[in-house]
Amino acid sequence: MWSVLVPVKPLTAAKSRLDVGDMRKHYALAFAQDTVAALSGCPDVAVIFAITADPVVREAQSHSRVVFLDDLHGDLNRSVAAGLGLVRRLAPDTHTAVVMADLPALTPEEFSEVCFLASQCGESYVSDREGFGTTALFSTGDRLRPKFGPGSAGDYAAAGYTELAVHSYPGIRRDVDTVEHLEAAARLGVGRATKTLMSKQQQYVTVNS
Repeated sequence: MWSVLVPVKPLTAAKSRLDVGDMRKHYALAFAQDTVAALSGCPDVAVIFAITADPVVREAQSHSRVVFLDDLHGDLNRSVAAGLGLVRRLAPDTHTAVVMADLPALTPEEFSEVCFLASQCGESYVSDREGFGTTALFSTGDRLRPKFGPGSAGDYAAAGYTELAVHSYPGIRRDVDTVEHLEAAARLGVGRATKTLMSKQQQYVTVNS
């Protein structure tokens, strides 16, 4: 079984490259909701630890397997490192994963298959669709060292992590930072929160065009 750490930025600071005007923070929340929903539906996940300093994120999550951890650092890698230490103490008998909160096309079935692949490795990672960034980390031990940021996939490869062959599971690779990414995720099929928000936005555009 896996414990999954999901860092979620304050919504007002999230998705700065997503050109959707005032809807940006709403999309950031929807992405996080759909990511957590997919993880919650996966039978291989024992518990989800969400790291956030945003009370709106806490209020919006209703899944029983989500435990909230306060983000006391405001820096992704420092926050994840601190969270990993807590996870190891709170759930020592589980494997550990870190999953980014902007994967609205992720499905429970996909994540289960990726967990199986990761269980065959020590430390492993999933690169994003462009091949430069990272959307998820996995460890069957306790050696995860977060290095998220530009070019992180190369950093993990250089550190000896195994890149998981997940080309058949596009949802876990399609993070969303731009409108083009969102359109690509929509073609794969997004979760309920993102789909509802996209529908509302389209209705607004139609009415006001």
